[in-house]
Amino acid sequence: MRTSESLALNIGAAIQPHQVARQNRVWLVQGWGLTLIALMSVWPQLFHYQEYLFFTLLIWGVISSWRSRKSIWIKTQVDLPLLVLLSWILLTIPFSIDPSHSFSEWRKLVVNFLIFYWALLVLQRQVNVQVSRKLVHQIFFVVVIGAFGAGGYSIWSFWEQGGGLLTRGLRAVAPGSGSDRLAIYMVMALPLAVCLISLYQDLWKRLFLICSLVVLFFAEFFAYSRGGWLALAIQGISFAGFRGKFSIIWRVALFCVICLILLFAMSQAGYLDGVFVMESVSDRLGCWKLGVQELVSHPLFGIGFGNEIFGRAFPGDPPGPCSEHAHLHSSFMMYVVGSGIPVIPILFWLAWKTFSLLLRETRMIMDRDAVSLKVTIAVVTVGYITCNFFNYLFTGSLAYLFFILLAGGISISLSSLHENKGHY
Repeated sequence: MRTSESLALNIGAAIQPHQVARQNRVWLVQGWGLTLIALMSVWPQLFHYQEYLFFTLLIWGVISSWRSRKSIWIKTQVDLPLLVLLSWILLTIPFSIDPSHSFSEWRKLVVNFLIFYWALLVLQRQVNVQVSRKLVHQIFFVVVIGAFGAGGYSIWSFWEQGGGLLTRGLRAVAPGSGSDRLAIYMVMALPLAVCLISLYQDLWKRLFLICSLVVLFFAEFFAYSRGGWLALAIQGISFAGFRGKFSIIWRVALFCVICLILLFAMSQAGYLDGVFVMESVSDRLGCWKLGVQELVSHPLFGIGFGNEIFGRAFPGDPPGPCSEHAHLHSSFMMYVVGSGIPVIPILFWLAWKTFSLLLRETRMIMDRDAVSLKVTIAVVTVGYITCNFFNYLFTGSLAYLFFILLAGGISISLSSLHENKGHY
């Protein structure tokens, strides 16, 4: 016992105050780098620069942790489900139609999870809880700024090209990308803006956030993404449920129904032509049907992990309504058809652990700021999952941004648990 105490004292003595100050500066810079990576997610053209910056900061963070004799791994409840998911997908790769492509896609998934653990490390290594919380606020704010710029540009470009309320044929698009990316970015940014409006007291910040909220909403609308609209509706209902306000869930649902009736009425009056045309829905259902048929033929290991694998299973023109050069148009279907039925319980296990960690003790914690941030990130997660059910957007800079936000919520949860136990 004395030996271990002496060793701890020697290690503590070996770490001088100036070294502690230097480590604090390192993690402060890492925090600004984390914020910059979140901001860069607006522009997909900067994705490779995001990667270079991330790996540079990751290596620097690992070296700094090693020199300060601190662990680089922050333990969470999602560790085991993530490990099982990665291991199972890796196990299925030899059975893929194209193993090299599946392995390449698996490596991208590994990088996404590395982003999550690095962001969590940066947030937990800040000098105290207040600085870490301030960093989460900072990330929220720059994401809203980026969304405000992207949304404003998309609306301006939309009207410049002759877009309007008459047809869905022309949509607002994100800078350097498409309407689906714009829609999911707004779905992620809108809850952040609402959260900051409720937390900030500064008049000018609140005015900017309110203006941003209006711009983000119209950018989402003019993207004419039905999956994005559905995600917003589910986010509203989820928010009421997460905060325990079950009495207003039916009001939110009623509001969504009224909006749907209004959209239908506008379509009958000659506006929003194409909103209720089911051609793309039929295309998705046709591709999903083919995917299920392939899953029945390969139930255990699937046909191969990766968004391009399904198209290679049906070269040329696939049978049925599924379009040429087919994709499954769904991250969930891609995972299940690509890696087999065992992925389904793994994904639900991961989702359960994630939401239980984000929402744990939200009704018992008196810290209004912490509860608001955690619930907001849970709502963002709901929206991101919903959008990915109808498209494959679980990759690239959007995935980077999602895992950074998720790390922010889980970091707050871990800090709250420590505070409640008196260990922080």
